Amino acid sequence: MKVLYIMHDGITDHIGKSQRAPYLLGLAKNGHDITILSNEKDIHSKDIQEYKSLFTESSIKWFINPYSNRIPIISPLLTSFRQYLKAKKICLRDSFNLIHSRCYPSTILGYFLKKSLSDTKLLFDLRDFWIDTRIETRKLGFLYRPLKTIEASLFRNADSFICLTEKAKSKIARMGDQFDCTPKVTVIPCCADMDLFKYDKENSEELKQIRQQEGLDGSFVLTYLGSLGAVYLLSNMVKTFKILKYLDSSSKFLFISNNGKDEVVKEFLNNDLNEKDLVFKTLIRSDVPKYLEMADLSLVFIRPSDSKIGCSPTKLAELLAMGIPVLANKGVGDLNEILGIEKNNSICLDSFDENHIRESLLKITSQRVDKEKIREFALKNFSLPEAIRRYEAVYKSLSNL
Repeated sequence: MKVLYIMHDGITDHIGKSQRAPYLLGLAKNGHDITILSNEKDIHSKDIQEYKSLFTESSIKWFINPYSNRIPIISPLLTSFRQYLKAKKICLRDSFNLIHSRCYPSTILGYFLKKSLSDTKLLFDLRDFWIDTRIETRKLGFLYRPLKTIEASLFRNADSFICLTEKAKSKIARMGDQFDCTPKVTVIPCCADMDLFKYDKENSEELKQIRQQEGLDGSFVLTYLGSLGAVYLLSNMVKTFKILKYLDSSSKFLFISNNGKDEVVKEFLNNDLNEKDLVFKTLIRSDVPKYLEMADLSLVFIRPSDSKIGCSPTKLAELLAMGIPVLANKGVGDLNEILGIEKNNSICLDSFDENHIRESLLKITSQRVDKEKIREFALKNFSLPEAIRRYEAVYKSLSNL
């Protein structure tokens, strides 16, 4: 199948590297003719060169549009308009069986492209409910009505849908009723590279050195992996660590993040915590598993909302692949159904009540953690080969329409 894959952000962004590039490389290996059109940032020039070589080796054609968000609203709109013009040129030079659009802005472009093409299918691959998210964060509120009108057109004209959670699939079905259409939906959660994210059963000398170097030897290590921002509930994370510190005075908090160190330090001081109990690391992707090796428990806290029912945190798959128990909160994607003591030594909090957090921490820390059992759960549910298999099935179904 000849596929034009359009994405609003970049292959060289974190999600592009961990999710989109591996899927596309796998689909190309399976014989699909893939053309990618993405918006890339200048600061990722080194990564761009690496992926150009990688895609060339896999016979993937990659067209790059410069990304800009310098002026709120205006810059992203101009970026999308330039991307649409580039997509039109690509479609004039070549024909495609499928336009695979990742997220809402890209699917708007895909919708207009499809209208000008014949016998081309449109696959709407949504990461979250983008319009609802913008309303919740008070962005684009004044455009709500026209955007919902466009959303209805996307739903009626998409030939198939991909989402990240079962809850999102149910919501898409309800929206289909609202928009007078019957969406065909496949759930493909965010997956992890199981060859990269695996724990060292031998506990190598290198890991022992890192543990000593970071002052984590003999400590119970709580971990947070990923970017920081308002949606990730930093204050609740630090509150949880304070409760853990009371339960186990050896505890340390390891943050693996590319931003927000000053905010974390400030939150520590506001909670009368010692900064010496904080280890903050910014790492290249290949070094992340080495530091996750030291984790005894990790937090996945995300502000719950209606739009977040479509959320499947990439970090969840990576943490479980490393055999690390997770403490998360309900109201986010399928976390409540995914996590459980019996399934993967993990718990999904019903609330951030201090007593409930304390009881949950005690329940996790008092059990024997079976890292192999947790990893097996991840292999079954969040492996890249399984995600590629599901994408392959969607492509096959569309080729038969």
